[in-house]
Amino acid sequence: MDFAYDVFISYNHLDNKPISKDGEGWISRFYYSLNIRLAQLLGREPKIWFDHELKGNDEFSDEIIDTLNKTKVLLTIMSPGYLNSPWCKKELDHFLKAAGKSNIGTHMGNKSRVFKAVKTHVPNDRHPDALKGLLGHEFCKLAEKQNFIEFSDEKGSEYWMRLNELAGDIYRLIEEMDQPDKTGIQSPVNPPGKSIYLAETTSDLRDVRDNIRRDLTLQGYTIFPDRPLPYFLKDGKLSDCVHEYLKRCKLSIHIIGKEYGLVPEGEERSIIQIQEDLAARLCENEQLKRLTWLPPDSDEKIVDARQKEYMSVLQNDAPQVPGTDLLKTSVEDFKTVIRDTLDKINKPPVIKKVPDAALRVYLVFDRRDRDAVKFLDDCLYNRGFEVMPTLLQGSETERRRIHKDNLCLCDALLIYYDNANEYWMQSMFNDWRKAPGYGRTKPINKCAIFVGGEKTEHKKSLRSREAQVIRIHDGPFTCDVLSPFTAQLLEGMGGGR
Repeated sequence: MDFAYDVFISYNHLDNKPISKDGEGWISRFYYSLNIRLAQLLGREPKIWFDHELKGNDEFSDEIIDTLNKTKVLLTIMSPGYLNSPWCKKELDHFLKAAGKSNIGTHMGNKSRVFKAVKTHVPNDRHPDALKGLLGHEFCKLAEKQNFIEFSDEKGSEYWMRLNELAGDIYRLIEEMDQPDKTGIQSPVNPPGKSIYLAETTSDLRDVRDNIRRDLTLQGYTIFPDRPLPYFLKDGKLSDCVHEYLKRCKLSIHIIGKEYGLVPEGEERSIIQIQEDLAARLCENEQLKRLTWLPPDSDEKIVDARQKEYMSVLQNDAPQVPGTDLLKTSVEDFKTVIRDTLDKINKPPVIKKVPDAALRVYLVFDRRDRDAVKFLDDCLYNRGFEVMPTLLQGSETERRRIHKDNLCLCDALLIYYDNANEYWMQSMFNDWRKAPGYGRTKPINKCAIFVGGEKTEHKKSLRSREAQVIRIHDGPFTCDVLSPFTAQLLEGMGGGR
């Protein structure tokens, strides 16, 4: 669909009242800075809808409705005033309704088209339901005596780091929406090596966590948790939520300091300890690598008896857990360790080919075609190829693992398409395209789709520039029909390995 605007800024007019008589409001300055940063990232002037003269009590106009219908991203400015504004609620509700009816929807993959910038702190449980699941970009922080202060836009302040993060996230979503071939298509899920669990920490170390998160995000990693954790039982069980996040990652990072941390409802341990314990279990099963960082002077500053006991146990037990590194270093040194660890995790496996072995052809077929496909197996074997057949026994997890292994090891792929449906055929074809994500280091030399059985409209119209399509519907089958496929495979490999 066509969009007239990149971003719609939804805010309460009270949040833009100047503090000083001759000054400019916070929202106006924020808009000016965001507009410039987005322009630098996009390479063009962004189209941001920002009402400089909100009337507050005016009717929800047709202009607002039409603008929201034609906007890619809704940026909400969270504050007490935002929560008390019927106008802001209507803007959020209408954007979600309009986005839900579009061919794109409210999300691009797992990325929401709604962003939340927190200007003035409001507890998350008071946020509108549609915004509770967003982590948000905080432009305020906890100061002394449990008071929150807003960041100013003075030169060199934390405000600019937050603004740059927000602009970067909006830019990446806009770029994805601007690619026609991706519009309306779910973004691929990052492979485990590109997903990291960066554990929630206590307020005294939040800046360290934010520093690490910024670096990892810029390197293209997906950071979990990607939404607020359920601290209250009514929101779901915390340990189950953390466990699901950890299972999607190959690395978890834990930042632990002098404070014990929040103890969620229904738990006896702090959120810090719960995350550590769950990660340790997965490390013991060799499903996860864990990095735990302690400030060099952390032991000297601990006052809470619970934290003293926990730190003592952690420092004794953590080094004994497989896949766990406990470090007391500077933040910069810790970031170096993180980079080195990720390099090892993401290093592609070395595929060693057996000298002078036969070329391997992975023969993919549905279980309903196990008997019909035997003639292909025989033809390939008799011509000197090593046939890797589809595994039909075992659990779904086991079959999927062998399937990925075969895609990494084979020299060619032959998909037999007969009794299976279109979805199955397309899924197998897409797996061939995604083989590098499974760990394959070189392209598969040849891919072919062997179309047999009943002539359906899909089979008759099937064509591809990426793969060879072999059809056999009429008359007896002879192995010669495979000759173009096998000849090109041998030619591509120089006659052999």
